[in-house]
This record gives sequence, structure tokens and C-alpha cells, in this order.
Amino acid sequence: MQGCGMKGRGTLVLIAAALTTAMPSCATPAGRLPVPDASTVGRVVVSWSGSGIGGPEQERVIEDPKAVERLLAFLRAHNDGWRKPWDTFPTPQYTVHLKRNNELLLVVWVGANWIGGREGSGDSSQNRLRSLSEQERAEVLEIFDVPKE
Repeated sequence: MQGCGMKGRGTLVLIAAALTTAMPSCATPAGRLPVPDASTVGRVVVSWSGSGIGGPEQERVIEDPKAVERLLAFLRAHNDGWRKPWDTFPTPQYTVHLKRNNELLLVVWVGANWIGGREGSGDSSQNRLRSLSEQERAEVLEIFDVPKE
């Protein structure tokens, strides 16, 4: 029999289980995306696989200032609830690069029910994502003027 001050294997298992339960299981909170001003964005490049994953790469370039501002307004309106997944970042259906000349300002990804992003000069440790409703996803894909997958 163990003494009161000794921690047996069963006690350690219970402590580990309690810590695992107390911690969020899928993500940690993340800060807001650094959404640039419309005056700094020269073009938006949207790319996706034409026939789903593995299909030929498709691309659409958006340079119309009104369309760029509409995208930026969408990003500002949905610039909360960001989190960093603890496991592998999901595979997006669309990748979006906001550029000023050759400078990458912001990267945005859209998946089936999420949107993600990071500052253009950032690395993968700065990737963050948030949930996206079907209506929000339809709205952002309309802004991109791309086929809905």
C-alpha cells in the first residue's frame, strides 16, 4: 500500500487526464489579422485547383479597387475568433495573396467551413484560422468571383 505522500502510477494518470481535459483540445487563441489599407493593395491573386485537390491550378487576379475594398471590408468584419490549431493546419480550397507590387502583404485561405490567414512576411507559426458559416463562405467566394467547390 502506498503512503499519503507518494504518487503512484494511477495518480499520475489521473493528473494527466485532468490537465488534458482542462486544456483546449484543438486550438489556442490567436490575434487579429493585420488587414492592410486598400490604398496599399495593388492586386489580389486567388488560386485554386480546378478539379478539386490535385486538379490543374486556376488563378484569378483582382485589381479593381472596389472589389479589393469589398474583400478588405469582409476581412475586417470577420477579424475575430482566430485560433491556432494544435495539429496540422487544414488544406485550403482557395489561397489568396494580397500584394503591393511584388511585396506579399497578407495571405488568406478559405476551406469548406473556415478561413485562415497570416501576415505576408510571416511563417507558418503565425497561421491562424476561424470558423466560417456557409453564408460567409458564399459571400467571400462571390467577392473572389471564383467557382464554388
